Amino acid sequence: MKLSIFDRILTVIAMLLFVAIGAGLIGMCFLFTQEQVASLVSFAYSGTTAQLITAIVGLILLIIAVRLIIAVSASNKGKNQNSVVVATYDFGETRITLGTIEMMVQKHCRANTSVKECNNSVRAVENGVEIALRIAVTTDTVIPEFSNNLQVTLKECIETLAGVNVSKIALRIVPPVQKPQSIQ
Repeated sequence: MKLSIFDRILTVIAMLLFVAIGAGLIGMCFLFTQEQVASLVSFAYSGTTAQLITAIVGLILLIIAVRLIIAVSASNKGKNQNSVVVATYDFGETRITLGTIEMMVQKHCRANTSVKECNNSVRAVENGVEIALRIAVTTDTVIPEFSNNLQVTLKECIETLAGVNVSKIALRIVPPVQKPQSIQ
């Protein structure tokens, strides 16, 4: 996830302020006398108008900093939750999106003749992925045997094809959705 244009503008403003503050601090140490620095600092306390201006500038800087922290953490969070690292090499890493894993799960489940409907969600966790399945099966399916077999084969399939550790497969068996019958 990229930063929005507003957040990019705030970043540029913040960087320019950092440059100005850094140059000002260097100037205070080497170019100005102690009396000149003291008179500049005392300006902020010289009257209510100067105090109000100083407070407003400080508040604006605080808001910009908090906004940038939130924007950067949100962009990193989205990146990490949308994909999973498959392998890390000397020159970088290989990632697979959660959508790709969801598609693999769908294909594997639909290949089973006992499955009538399948909905799934995949969530990235610290040590791989967790898969949640919501499946409608045929009425003659032996549920304990079916669920154990599906979980074992699905885990092997995802770990083999995607190269991602499957830490958990939660399976929920639901009744199939009944299609409305037309009145004749």
